Amino acid sequence: MKGKLGLKLFFGAFLILGFFGLEGSVDDVDLARHMDPDYGDIG
Repeated sequence: MKGKLGLKLFFGAFLILGFFGLEGSVDDVDLARHMDPDYGDIG
């Protein structure tokens, strides 16, 4: 039960991030950089 709840929260967050991603992809990249320091690390 707990696993399914986590899955719903994950997809919910994914949909919300995708929605805001439509607003500005730069924020998505910035967020991804916060989540994963190695993501898109060009300098």
